[in-house]
Amino acid sequence: DSVVRLLQGSYPGQIHVLRETHVDVDVETIGGNTAQLRVIGSPVTPLIPLTDQQFTPGQIPCASGHNGIRPDDHAEALERWDLLLKRADCDRGVIMVAHGPPYGILDLVQRERRCGCDAFAQ
Repeated sequence: DSVVRLLQGSYPGQIHVLRETHVDVDVETIGGNTAQLRVIGSPVTPLIPLTDQQFTPGQIPCASGHNGIRPDDHAEALERWDLLLKRADCDRGVIMVAHGPPYGILDLVQRERRCGCDAFAQ
């Protein structure tokens, strides 16, 4: 958080930390006009084992990030993504920025394992 405060202080109004929220921005287009965009962001990522280890219910797998969704918390994951993606219902263009990918979309690890969030994909 101290880095965020430093950056926001150095660039007032230009740095937006998106923790399951959004920011509406106006951007200049190639023709010199402006377009309105909504940028939705979340630090949430699925917790995945860093190896092919098996984990039992109640055991937290070894994974990166502290904003993780456990693989056995599918209902919680669906609810979190649903609430966030409702923000995309607007009259602007929408960009979604997430820490982890949806399942099946650019989520291959070592060309053999998928690490994306199936709730996000739904």
